[in-house]
Amino acid sequence: MTIRLYPCMVFRCQSGDEKWVTYTNGEGRYVQSLPPAIYTVEARKLGYETTTEQEIIVTDGKAIGLDFILEKKQETQTDIIDSNIVEDAEGSHN
Repeated sequence: MTIRLYPCMVFRCQSGDEKWVTYTNGEGRYVQSLPPAIYTVEARKLGYETTTEQEIIVTDGKAIGLDFILEKKQETQTDIIDSNIVEDAEGSHN
């Protein structure tokens, strides 16, 4: 099973030591303003495999669209606990 535009996905963008976290809205869409740089973007959602795109180039004044497809995975109790800890910690940075 694959999904597109799914609510509550977590996106982490990183360039060097700089990190940004954003979440999809109820329609599964997200917007994140980033300064020009080369980024690694990670999409994750509880119950789905994490997907990563590397070397995403952001230039000043240009919009970039990234669509992610996440594959459903078998959840374990450890996944649920780990994910809750990560989402709680990430939520405090917004």
